[in-house]
Amino acid sequence: MTYCVTSVILFVLSSLYTGEIKRVPQGTLFPYNVAMVQNVIIFIDGENFFRCIKENFFNYNLGHKDSRFVKSKDIKEGFDLVAFCKYLTRADSDVLKEIYYYDARLGNGFPIEAISSQNRFLKNLGNKGVVVRIGKVENNRQKGTDVFLATDLLTLGWRNKYNLALLLSNDKDFRPAIDSLQRSYKNCKLAVQYCHFHHGYCRALDEICARVLKIRNGEIYRFCSPNLQKKWLPSPNV
Repeated sequence: MTYCVTSVILFVLSSLYTGEIKRVPQGTLFPYNVAMVQNVIIFIDGENFFRCIKENFFNYNLGHKDSRFVKSKDIKEGFDLVAFCKYLTRADSDVLKEIYYYDARLGNGFPIEAISSQNRFLKNLGNKGVVVRIGKVENNRQKGTDVFLATDLLTLGWRNKYNLALLLSNDKDFRPAIDSLQRSYKNCKLAVQYCHFHHGYCRALDEICARVLKIRNGEIYRFCSPNLQKKWLPSPNV
């Protein structure tokens, strides 16, 4: 589904509710007393999330021919995504109910090595209990993944499957869906927390989400494999 169609869908969804959004003050990981957080679901825009890791901590200002350049598949295979997600809810690990991961399936035209690597990665996530939602790649563009994520964010929220969603993406197209959710829960019984890096930060998501968390160096480094840590090259001021 194209960018324009996706934007229209999310705009329509955002019009379902009206009201004021209660901005939660900065402080702890959660937007209110930890005891009130009963159900957390993490939503990961896979391509966006790992691209940000690569740009922030490995390939900052490196050319493809540089010996230190790290491929995306190496980062995915060397980064413990599930352990990292559990760390994000470290205040109470029991509140993390599900992890949703969104990506597009590589197909014809992509190297066999890349396809095999992706299949291994997605299978490994599924074996660890992650809910994997797959779109497709057409003309080197992902199609369907952002709609899947926005739809799940909305429907699971309206069905009271979570009261705190952690969003790992910098895609501003999710703003209408987040706006719709938080306007429908005026007393802040449900909140979306935008998790971001130093580079790739999205002001539109920062402005709409009830809670914002900046992911720092050590919070990524500790979940990298020893081989990946050797190629660590964080950008300044991260």
